Amino acid sequence: MRVYRTDRDGIEVLRISGVIDSSDAEMLISHIGSAPASSGGCCILDFAGVRHADYRLFQSLDQLIGKSPGVIFSGFNDYLLSIFAFVSKTKMTPVFSDWRKAFRYLKVERGKLAVYAAGRQEAANTPLEVDGR
Repeated sequence: MRVYRTDRDGIEVLRISGVIDSSDAEMLISHIGSAPASSGGCCILDFAGVRHADYRLFQSLDQLIGKSPGVIFSGFNDYLLSIFAFVSKTKMTPVFSDWRKAFRYLKVERGKLAVYAAGRQEAANTPLEVDGR
């Protein structure tokens, strides 16, 4: 397994290639589980170059999704998608065809959260308005 890591606007992109065996899966899960603070909780796992992955990887990723909703998948071929669907307990998981689409999605979602958080903060600090009509 090879992993190419990039950081784009605070979103970590891990482009994975080769065959992922069980020890590689453990290392990958360990990295993703320990790095959410540095990447703002957002990570894209791009499987476009992966030929085979141990099913335990997908079991662990399924558990991780519940704890960290900012982890998004891209590049699954039909083979990997069928393994993921078989072991996944999560029924709704976003999977994108390529990492650029996943990146745009995360930027939009993160932007919505920032606007929402800023709006809530402003609302907490301003007095109530009364409509004078």
